[in-house]
Amino acid sequence: MAAIGNRGTVVEAAAFNVEEDVNRLRGAMKGAGTDEAAVIEVLARRTIAQRQRIKEAYKLTVGKDLADDLQGELTGNTEKVVLGLLMIAPKYDAYELRTAIKVSYYCQGNRHNGDIQWGKKSI
Repeated sequence: MAAIGNRGTVVEAAAFNVEEDVNRLRGAMKGAGTDEAAVIEVLARRTIAQRQRIKEAYKLTVGKDLADDLQGELTGNTEKVVLGLLMIAPKYDAYELRTAIKVSYYCQGNRHNGDIQWGKKSI
């Protein structure tokens, strides 16, 4: 199995500069509105390991959690994707599994007993 940071389709940024990335993220969140394109440009082009370094550097530089700041700035699907990018793979998998289980319970709660029995047979 590949080490964390070396899996997936995103390869390490050749000119990775964590301080520059932190400053770009801070700039994207300054003032009225958020430059979502800049946030996505930085985070989507970094590996999991690089994103974790960005999170740590942001905390040291700004004194706040990057995920908390982004959660306050973004909404909807953009927020979900960006916050997912900041999680390490096992944490993201657990988050998605928890969401799937909640949906499953919700669906079962909206069914009559006969419908649930039918669903069990089809699985």
